[in-house]
Amino acid sequence: MLFELAANAGSADPALPLGSTYDPNVIKRLGAIMVKPDVENARKWYQLAADRGSAAASLQLANLPQSRRYCSGFAQPMRA
Repeated sequence: MLFELAANAGSADPALPLGSTYDPNVIKRLGAIMVKPDVENARKWYQLAADRGSAAASLQLANLPQSRRYCSGFAQPMRA
């Protein structure tokens, strides 16, 4: 929540890690379980950071899958 507030206030720095929390490539690399990727949210935050001058965010954007339905290989939450 703090990252989101700071990113919305105009800083590029928090937008990059915020995007990575949704990035399927980062989630897979970290081996996170029970985390569902969200390509559209990752793209939104990476784009914000890139627009504010983050070269790293531009690279992350280029590596994002194009499909918003990218979920294969990720654990889904268990339903009771």
